[in-house]
Amino acid sequence: MILSLYAKNCDICNEKPAKFVCPKCGRYVCEDHYSERREACSACVEALCDVCRTALATSRCVLCGRKVCHNCAIELDEVRKVCSNCFTTYGTDVRKDPKFSGLLGV
Repeated sequence: MILSLYAKNCDICNEKPAKFVCPKCGRYVCEDHYSERREACSACVEALCDVCRTALATSRCVLCGRKVCHNCAIELDEVRKVCSNCFTTYGTDVRKDPKFSGLLGV
């Protein structure tokens, strides 16, 4: 959303007047800290899921380290998750594969 009044400074740099409100987090940001292509502020762009690049990440894949959102993560147990890419690559045997036993604590 583009602001019509520029009374507030950017929540990220606190120097330039805010011209946008990030639809993902609600931050008021200047032109330098807003990506119109991604429709998000620079903080949210950094926190986007590495798989879908649309939702904010909530965890990391225990195999490759990618940031993943709730929709792109497959739970191995209550704590550990793998991204949908690794799950597709390694299949359902990822829980039993000996080469991942150290990473997964199996």
